[in-house]
Amino acid sequence: MIKKHQDALRCTFEDAEGNNLLAGMCMSTRAKIEYFEEMIDLAWRTGAIKRMQQAGKPPATARTSSPR
Repeated sequence: MIKKHQDALRCTFEDAEGNNLLAGMCMSTRAKIEYFEEMIDLAWRTGAIKRMQQAGKPPATARTSSPR
């Protein structure tokens, strides 16, 4: 969701990140669950889950974002 005073093509990374977080918060619960299911399906089809299991890392311990 782009703030009214922002041009869609001219914003900082921080602006874009904030807009993305706001858009995610505005999603319905159903949409959030469907998105999560799509990400799990994608991880399964690309072999990411299998690679994590082979490395001895259960998916719950995977780092999902970079440290700040």
